[in-house]
Amino acid sequence: MIAVLAVAFLATGCGAVGRVTSGDTSKGKQLFNEKCASCHTLADAKSQGTVGPNLDDAFSSDKQQGFSEQTMADIVRGQIAYADPEGPMTPNLVRGSDADSVALYIAKCAGNPSCGIHLYAANHGFNCDQRGSYNAGAAATALERSLYHFGKHLG
Repeated sequence: MIAVLAVAFLATGCGAVGRVTSGDTSKGKQLFNEKCASCHTLADAKSQGTVGPNLDDAFSSDKQQGFSEQTMADIVRGQIAYADPEGPMTPNLVRGSDADSVALYIAKCAGNPSCGIHLYAANHGFNCDQRGSYNAGAAATALERSLYHFGKHLG
């Protein structure tokens, strides 16, 4: 009886990565550029890989049909975890919260060449002029983008 329960317990969790419930799309973009861009095409990342699928093309009809970003993120997350071991992509090329962040980035930006996820060539805290990591150029660009965004969306 204990053996049956153990098998049932293990089987219920086998192969399930769950839903993507959180993540950082900026970190996802950075990780995508580091780990995925050499193989995949994604306009927002300015990547033109040809080994893996073109992600803009892969998700364009899904977006046109009204699939949610949540659904697409869950699909991407599953593909990251369960890539074909015989294929060119290593399963779990990114893991855990990093994989969630990549999945959210792809879901948001596939088919959207300017989806609004920005990376700054600066270290953490680049906008605080009281820190050694302050970067005036990146801070000015971030402020300009933020004010544009607020003006566009908040009036």
